[in-house]
Amino acid sequence: PAAERLFGTAHVAGTRLTSLVSPAERDTVARSFARMRDGAGAAVPGDWLVSRPDGTPAEVRVSYRDLRGDRMIAGLVLTLRDVSEQRSLQRELTHRAFHDALTGLPNRSLFTDRVTRALARPRRAGTAMAVLVVDLDDLNVVNDSMGHTVGDELLVAGALGLAALARGRDTV
Repeated sequence: PAAERLFGTAHVAGTRLTSLVSPAERDTVARSFARMRDGAGAAVPGDWLVSRPDGTPAEVRVSYRDLRGDRMIAGLVLTLRDVSEQRSLQRELTHRAFHDALTGLPNRSLFTDRVTRALARPRRAGTAMAVLVVDLDDLNVVNDSMGHTVGDELLVAGALGLAALARGRDTV
């Protein structure tokens, strides 16, 4: 029943697990199975991305126990636990912690981290870096005369404009 909930089908029994995981994960899963069979990895599996029959992905936490020596089981027992919602919430909380709610741009915490890393990089690579400070003059006048909603729209428009001009490795 748990497999049916995870994969969204009642026809899981007899299906090779490698056909249920995303194509990008098939080699990883096959290598993990080989190491499990060889007894070469107690904590080998980790996290996998599996594909449900309808094509939707599910993130699963995988663990296993080698019970080949147990006469009742005589095999490897693989446990897959759907952690999709948990991981999605973790990503959302991390994004919220490091991005401004209004503009979606990195906040002061992420900015400080990125600047610290960028300052260390030129020393190692012998390259230069720059920080550009942009200020929207008279934003308070816009807020006071036209309202905070318009001021917020101005901030968002400015953020989008700067982000559109930035290179992929830049932080706005």
